[in-house]
Amino acid sequence: MVRQLLHAVFAVLMWVVFVYYWSLVVRRPMNPDTKMALTALTVLTVVTTIGLCIWIYHNIRLFRKFRDRRRKRRKSPPPKTDYLGRPLLMIDLDELRRANSIDVVIVTSWIKGEQIEQKIFKPAETTGALSR
Repeated sequence: MVRQLLHAVFAVLMWVVFVYYWSLVVRRPMNPDTKMALTALTVLTVVTTIGLCIWIYHNIRLFRKFRDRRRKRRKSPPPKTDYLGRPLLMIDLDELRRANSIDVVIVTSWIKGEQIEQKIFKPAETTGALSR
């Protein structure tokens, strides 16, 4: 508590010194270069403040829109078909995730006179540092 009080007193004293020295600067006669510099500082301060307010508003809108993003996401089930509509057969999804490489084989079979293509995923059988 004492430390926070000392910090607050020190901060107030620093602001008093800051205002005092600026009052000395402002009392002096200003030439056009000084007025130009003060105008530039004022414009930059206003532009930065407006930009910061827009950024904060943007982040608040994102938070309100995607409020639930802090929750753990549910795993989506593995797809049943590929982009061409072929059924996908996977041996074991966890085993595929652990595999260094995966073989993808398209198998064509005839069922009731109809040609069916299936895509099969299986862990590659490696025989050393490189597969195949």
